[in-house]
Amino acid sequence: MTGKRILLVGGLDETAQALGEALAAAGAPVAYAGQPKTGVTLPFTPLGLDDPVALAGQVASLEPFDAALLRPGWRKFGPFLDTDAGDWDEAIGQNFTQMTYTAQALARRLIADGRGGRLIFVTSALALLPFAGAIALGTTLAALHGIARMAAVDLAPYGITVNVLAPGWLAGEWFDSLPEPVQMHIRAGIPLGRPVSALEIASVIRFLASEAGSAITGAILPVDGGFTLTPAPGHSLFNPA
Repeated sequence: MTGKRILLVGGLDETAQALGEALAAAGAPVAYAGQPKTGVTLPFTPLGLDDPVALAGQVASLEPFDAALLRPGWRKFGPFLDTDAGDWDEAIGQNFTQMTYTAQALARRLIADGRGGRLIFVTSALALLPFAGAIALGTTLAALHGIARMAAVDLAPYGITVNVLAPGWLAGEWFDSLPEPVQMHIRAGIPLGRPVSALEIASVIRFLASEAGSAITGAILPVDGGFTLTPAPGHSLFNPA
């Protein structure tokens, strides 16, 4: 990874910051682009993710990069019967449409630079497993998996790989803030018995972004301690009952 530059685009929140810090600690500094969430302080380049024409020009003006992480920014929970048109418009707009436009702009930049590169979508294990209360989130993240696999075929002749990382439960403040019975419920469904760390996710990103990962494209890789193999019993993520 010496000399490689990683760009993280999209949802700039505490998780994105943790991933960036873990990558930097492992020798792969990250540049951020997008719009940070309230309360998150990151050095970032603003991008207009809703406008594909403007976005193309903005991406063209960025410093060269070797790999880009695309992280959807809409992360809300709600039961199917309670979701309305506004929820779906936001979820589809931020998680699917914006990320599709962004992937196109990033791919065009990599092609123009002529050095190949890596596009890595960072979604969630929720895109691989249906759970109550995660309908809009899981559906829109799963749609990105299809885009990634199709784009992997189209972009391969340019030396660009496209993969998906689907992290499971991430250790940290948010997980630690859950009630103890809920944490026990979640851990019971993870074969390794614990959430994963940002450093563990960053290690997989470094592998995909390095020459060692140059033959991997169109893959969907869960980094979840086995959660998608044997999730906690029941249909709910949070309710141990």
